[in-house]
Amino acid sequence: MGTADSRPLTAAEKYYAFLDLVSPMNLMMVADIERSLPIDLVAQRWREFVALRAIPRIRIHGDLTASLSSSADPEFRGSELRSDAWDAELGLLSRQPFGLDRPMLCRYLTSPDERVSRLVFVGHHAIFDGRSGVGELQAFVRMLDGQPVPQRHCLPAARPSSNTFGWQADRQQLLTLLRGMSERHAAAGPVEPRPWTHPDEPRVPRMHSLTLAHDEVAGLLDGARIHGSRVYAAIAATWLISVADVLLPELDEPTLQLATPVDIGDPTPDHGVPSAPVVSVVANRHRVTPKAPWELATRIRSALESSLARGEGELFFHLSRVDAIDDLEAGARVLERSLAAAQPAVSVTNLGTIDPGTDPQWLRSMCGYLSPGPNQVVFVSGLGYRGQLVHSVSTDDSQLPPAQSDALVAAYRERSTALKP
Repeated sequence: MGTADSRPLTAAEKYYAFLDLVSPMNLMMVADIERSLPIDLVAQRWREFVALRAIPRIRIHGDLTASLSSSADPEFRGSELRSDAWDAELGLLSRQPFGLDRPMLCRYLTSPDERVSRLVFVGHHAIFDGRSGVGELQAFVRMLDGQPVPQRHCLPAARPSSNTFGWQADRQQLLTLLRGMSERHAAAGPVEPRPWTHPDEPRVPRMHSLTLAHDEVAGLLDGARIHGSRVYAAIAATWLISVADVLLPELDEPTLQLATPVDIGDPTPDHGVPSAPVVSVVANRHRVTPKAPWELATRIRSALESSLARGEGELFFHLSRVDAIDDLEAGARVLERSLAAAQPAVSVTNLGTIDPGTDPQWLRSMCGYLSPGPNQVVFVSGLGYRGQLVHSVSTDDSQLPPAQSDALVAAYRERSTALKP
């Protein structure tokens, strides 16, 4: 497992390190703040924070190991910028190659006239995920508030999933599982929109911030509880219907693929030591029925629970064969071929409800941003924070013109706020 400050990458970390060479995996954790803090103050606190915490100092190396770098010169960039330009700045950050051996960057945007600011942690999905990123972001904001922040000098512990499935040891069971997936896909029909991927065109990620207050989505929240679909399934169903309405209006019931990122790793027994992310992806095809959102949400929940029970989260890494690859460039080639053959997908992830704990009242909201992969029609990340439903939405201008992208976000807002139980 390596020493306290160095260890081999897990399968999930390898996967996202390989993917970074094909499609930049710049993960951004964002905090919107109802206060304009001096840039010099934030820079000083960032240096102090990095000296206390391990995650901002993790580097990924070509030999597929992770280690802790020195905290002597942490990366920080601060600038004054009006809030209506913040999303465009994140879009620019998401398409700039970041470099795997580079530790986390803190980007601070402040608008003194508006008395608001935005904190952005920029790193790699191979290093941290949404949950661990939110935890680090909360700790840093609390430091800015003058609260004490505990030290965490250890690398996140590599604790893969302990779930075991028959197909992992029995080839015949594996073939049966794969045959069942193929039959379900065939029954659902061809995935829309067709064609989608254009790997030769440069990607141009576009970011959208979307925060809905509790009263705006009361029907969605109540309906999810009443219908037993859960909030994630309701959100995912609303996105699928919005994509069908905006991009495929000529089709009555198109089949769309929903890609759900799922953390299948086991937590560490020591709450002071975070777990390395084991973010798998479960994909299911759904015939989208715009006039029956709750029926679709129920199907989404059932399909996801059945997929996880069959071990399709673990199957994701097994089929990618990343465990057997020990070379960064070779892994990138494998992932490139996989993406070229991948079906278009609507990717929706939900971090759940985040406890504000001792967060200062001037921390308005938090969320995570990740630019869409080459096969993703849209990538959505959402979380609940202080009664709000906070989303980041990522599209690709090279595949979805800005007008369509804006229409898609508007359609989701309209549908999600109009849902009734």
